[in-house]
Amino acid sequence: MAVRLIEARLPDFGMPTERPELPQALYGRRFDAFRAAVEAAGYDAAVIYADREHCANLAYLTGFDPRFEEALLVIVPGRTPTLFAGPENLGRAAASAIEVEAKLYPPFGLMGQDRRETPPLVDILRAAGIASGQKLGVLGWKYYGPHETATPNTWLETPSFIVDALRTITGGVGRVANANALMMQSSTGLRAVNEIEQIAQFEFSAVAASEAIKNLVRSLRPGLREFEAVQKMLGVSATSARTLLRCRWRMASSEPVSTARPSRMIVTRCASRSTSLKMWLESSTVAPPAVCSATHSLKTCSISGSRPEVGSSRISSSDGVAKAATRATF
Repeated sequence: MAVRLIEARLPDFGMPTERPELPQALYGRRFDAFRAAVEAAGYDAAVIYADREHCANLAYLTGFDPRFEEALLVIVPGRTPTLFAGPENLGRAAASAIEVEAKLYPPFGLMGQDRRETPPLVDILRAAGIASGQKLGVLGWKYYGPHETATPNTWLETPSFIVDALRTITGGVGRVANANALMMQSSTGLRAVNEIEQIAQFEFSAVAASEAIKNLVRSLRPGLREFEAVQKMLGVSATSARTLLRCRWRMASSEPVSTARPSRMIVTRCASRSTSLKMWLESSTVAPPAVCSATHSLKTCSISGSRPEVGSSRISSSDGVAKAATRATF
């Protein structure tokens, strides 16, 4: 079969100027569906824990995430939900998309802040509606199955001091169960289905990321430093995002021995580029070899001679190292 190479243009999706916001009524419907799921699962109450890296379940219901602090949402039928937050997020917690009673719990804040007036955790949980004999569903960010343990319901990934307090109040290990599947089970979890409003918001972010990568690809040239390359990715949207770029050297004939720090590499024709954080941790991400061959520049280790530009689909026949070096990863 004949193979034909063509020059393909990247599609232009355009850049939206406004980020679609989720309506408050949507959060109300989510919360009603969650309360129904909690009741159907046989729980008397639910507790949702969140921190900076594990806030999706809480944000899904309330629109609030605790940033660099922690938070705990206590949901008991017939009561206004109680949302415990640290001192720097208490105001944001009170402005949640659903009605909550925001309460300060100093240990959810950063170290070095005044915690001398911290009330006992069991006392504030009881005041929020947690009681003896209840069956509680606890949500954080992960659930487990029978292939991992014979008792997956009792495996909890949330902080032990919270779990210990809940078990003390309710009266035993078996009364506090992992309920993350209510949200996160891939077929039946509430978050397995995205509303049209949520899809529109995801698309806004996806387009911004796509345009950033296109700006980077079009700007790559030998001699460009990583800091400069990252600047090409910025400015496509008013939204904030963590932008990552890593250049990798592909030396097919040698075993990598070390990892180079981000930002110290210079873009050359013999380097692969990626915006994937995983690439930072791969053992194949190495600095240029100390001694370069005659066909390499000592400073940049770029292959001399006429070679295709980075990202080009044209690769001429040459030695194995050169072939591997001209392939770019985006």
